[in-house]
Amino acid sequence: MALSPDEQDMALRIIKRMLSKGVVNTHHKQPQTIAGWFATHERGEVKQTIDVMASDPDVPLRKKGRGTVTLTAVAAAKSYLENHGEDPPRSW
Repeated sequence: MALSPDEQDMALRIIKRMLSKGVVNTHHKQPQTIAGWFATHERGEVKQTIDVMASDPDVPLRKKGRGTVTLTAVAAAKSYLENHGEDPPRSW
């Protein structure tokens, strides 16, 4: 299932934010928490996009127990961003 162009833009922003917050592998968050990292008017779209992302095998995001989500790996997330014309977040 491919993401629509609007979903793709939001997915890239979500992945960047999750990378910058370190939500990878064993560190997982509720979609509601991730949505809280975005502007109030975007939160519903963030939660919907996360649901679509979790069902797309090309996106490096997976659902874990109790509805939480995580990125599969830092390298996979950075590669996904680069393949879609985005720069990964900078490390400190």
